[in-house]
Amino acid sequence: MRSRRFRFAANVLIGLLVAACASAASSAPTGSPATSPTPTPRPTAPPRAESPAISRLAAGGRHTCAVTDGDAVKCWGANDAGQLGDGTTIGQSTPVDVAGLASGVVAITAGGTHSCALTTAGGVKCWGSNGAGQLGNGTTTDSSIPVDVAGLASEVNFVAAGSAHTCAVTSGGAVRCWGANYFQQLGNGTTTDSSVPVPVSGLDGGVSAIAAGDIHSCALTTGGGVKCWGYAGSGGLGGAVPGDVPGLASGVGAISVSYEQSCALTMAGAVMCWGGATGLPPVDLFAGHDAEFSAISLGFGKACALSTAGAVRCWGGYDGSPPADVAGLASGITAIAAGGNHACAVTSSGAVMCWGDNWNGQLGNGRTCSTLASSSVPVDVDFAASSTSEPIGMPPGRIE
Repeated sequence: MRSRRFRFAANVLIGLLVAACASAASSAPTGSPATSPTPTPRPTAPPRAESPAISRLAAGGRHTCAVTDGDAVKCWGANDAGQLGDGTTIGQSTPVDVAGLASGVVAITAGGTHSCALTTAGGVKCWGSNGAGQLGNGTTTDSSIPVDVAGLASEVNFVAAGSAHTCAVTSGGAVRCWGANYFQQLGNGTTTDSSVPVPVSGLDGGVSAIAAGDIHSCALTTGGGVKCWGYAGSGGLGGAVPGDVPGLASGVGAISVSYEQSCALTMAGAVMCWGGATGLPPVDLFAGHDAEFSAISLGFGKACALSTAGAVRCWGGYDGSPPADVAGLASGITAIAAGGNHACAVTSSGAVMCWGDNWNGQLGNGRTCSTLASSSVPVDVDFAASSTSEPIGMPPGRIE
């Protein structure tokens, strides 16, 4: 029933937009006046800003964020909870600056409806939805501008945002998590939400990276092993405290988790996944393929892998599709990010291309009549557009 209502609402919305575009196009007078008035010079449009080169990227539920080569943060897409960080709750179809983060950022992560940044000083700042305390500032009040995470002003090496929780790895290799905990995704042996970081049981050191999913979390140890906790159905092993993932005690170089699946990238370039339909033990997702992979990214509805040759392959989404090459991205890609039901890639020149759902402007190519719909092929993100570009509304979305 929900899907029928969504399709009906979407059809009505598109019909109204098409009608509006047609009306605007036909509003000019059709007759020829007897005398032509003196034409008024049209104002000259300001020059478009130069597009920055992008070094890092993160895709959330219905929004996307990037770090420029100048260490500034820009975000675009849905903004109902302030997840774009520009001081408003107005969605944007092209990138806007995040307040107070014009420089000094080394990493970015995007969750369901919140975002976080790791600063050059080793501190963590978050913004957006905060109903479960996922911003980590000791409150449950949403914020449309970045706020400091309590107790993490320095000495943090890694941060990851999940659906409604967030985790970080300190310079000493300890793990701290905060936010929603109803499926024990904070790993502290309870089911109580926390609006400030809490220690994850048994992980006071020896961790190099962290991954936060919808309702579970995983950690990569300095020895190349993987430990997970939280909801078992998505790969969290069902424990309130971290447990070892079978078959992945060593040899892993990176991890990523999502709503229904967890994956590990081995040192040999294989992608091992578990959870959801895959179950346990982990299976080689690309067994029999001739490609080796250098990066993986699992979102809330889509997952992608980057080959050592710079090609992108994605799988999942609402149709549960198997891995497939992304059109036009057979080479030259340096980074990837998968979100709710969209994904993005950074090219070797520092440009960004996105594809998938675009109901909330998360593809970043401008929300005009011709670019309203989703795109099955990558489109260019328009970083040269003004940060005061026309805002977008909130039509029916697919990711809550």
